[in-house]
Amino acid sequence: MNGKKVIIILLSISLLGVVTYFGIAYGLLWFIFNG
Repeated sequence: MNGKKVIIILLSISLLGVVTYFGIAYGLLWFIFNG
């Protein structure tokens, strides 16, 4: 039960990291093409 909770927390953190990474990459591309 406790181990499952840790896995879920790790998954959500890594998912957040991926979303943030793509958000920054998309933002930079948009800035380059529109700036």
